Amino acid sequence: MKSVYIHEAVRKAYYRDQKGIRQIVRELGIARNTVRRILSEMASLPSQYRLESLNANLSWIQ
Repeated sequence: MKSVYIHEAVRKAYYRDQKGIRQIVRELGIARNTVRRILSEMASLPSQYRLESLNANLSWIQ
């Protein structure tokens, strides 16, 4: 479960705290490519979840 905590820490540092990739790498002690991979994976997830949620609740919204 360590990777889940790292993913969360990277997302918070980048999106909430507005830190750069290099600063995240220094603070967490992980590779730059790992940070880039985490951010690229996470960039595609929210839109998929929003679309599924919208389709599931479309009849209720109308």
